[in-house]
Amino acid sequence: MREKPVPQAALLLLLCRLAPLAPAALAGSAGLLAPDWVRPGACLTYDLLTGSVGGSLNGIELNENGDLYTDGRRYVTERGGNSSHGLVQAIVAGVDGQSAALSQSFYLIAGMDTIPMLNSHQDAVVTLDTGGDFWMHPRKQEQTIREHPWAGTQRPGSYMARATAWQSGGQSWAATAIISLGDTGKTFWVYDRATGRLLYLSRVARVPPTYRDPSKPLRDAPSYATFLRYVGARQLNQPWLGMAMPEWARQLRGLSYRGQSGIEFPGAAPSAQPLSQDLEVEQNGGSWMVLRSRGMARGQVMIAESKVVSGSGCLLPYLIPPAALAKLTAGQVIDRDAHTGYNVSVAAIDAQSVTLQLNNSRQVMQFVYSRSQGLLIRTLSRERSTSGTNMFILRQMELVGTR
Repeated sequence: MREKPVPQAALLLLLCRLAPLAPAALAGSAGLLAPDWVRPGACLTYDLLTGSVGGSLNGIELNENGDLYTDGRRYVTERGGNSSHGLVQAIVAGVDGQSAALSQSFYLIAGMDTIPMLNSHQDAVVTLDTGGDFWMHPRKQEQTIREHPWAGTQRPGSYMARATAWQSGGQSWAATAIISLGDTGKTFWVYDRATGRLLYLSRVARVPPTYRDPSKPLRDAPSYATFLRYVGARQLNQPWLGMAMPEWARQLRGLSYRGQSGIEFPGAAPSAQPLSQDLEVEQNGGSWMVLRSRGMARGQVMIAESKVVSGSGCLLPYLIPPAALAKLTAGQVIDRDAHTGYNVSVAAIDAQSVTLQLNNSRQVMQFVYSRSQGLLIRTLSRERSTSGTNMFILRQMELVGTR
């Protein structure tokens, strides 16, 4: 597989296949609580490889561990297709008595840099005992092994689990391995039996063509593969962590932003293309929200619709309680992430607003919040393009309405 980055629209399609898909629900599992580390600000980081192959499942050549890796980050197959390599971070934005809101961001790895893919969110609300793909309560793992013992024969429709030892990156775990086989794909999970965290996931699926010529075999359908490997876990500690949203925000129904994007390089005339984003609140959990995001570029091209989670566990939510903003000081460092290379700090404070800055060696993004309401009112970014060291991509968005 050539390591040619997947275009962003195609990348979102591939990441949809990574959207939380819990292993089969178990009878009698109600009442299990979340693992003790699942709280607002819990952050899980995974190495991600996702890609497509222009052929059947048989066209994806897996190694003995069931994945595309052979040594480091080289691939087994050269059949063609697209692939992207990066990091996925799943952050618990908020928790209530029955569910957790997960913010999931994808960072594309480009050389020595990581680039956040702003329109590739796959945020979701998940159950407490099974956090989508990202955790499974240890007691639920035990129940799964009892009720779905691993059999010697694997057929479509099989769902099996067993205790195993798992090694990766010089570490070893007592783990639970689960496999689910369907007619058009396979998913394989490995969970740490002590903490419940996901250690490894592989998901390979074939999508039947929209129109199928009866004279052609199904192997002509494309195949998709997604692989996750656990990198690390930590607890964020931002000043607004765990704080409830202002009372007025519980009635918030939507946000609208308008702006533009352009390219800057020596000798080029200024250029700008209109951008828009409309967010509709679907769930409001008191300290977190789930919003449906719809974006437009150049007034006509629809950016893929997605769900976005915002909450006190997020580093840069859409709303920060004014009481938390009032405690910040200019220059204050809020977070440093060793895996993505990004820092979050307070760039500026004035009478009307507080500006938070997210930056690494390639990109600077500023998020401006209203001090009176706590809403995100403006975003600005400047990113060095992969096309040249003197070329930059500029974007800015302004809040134009609430409802």
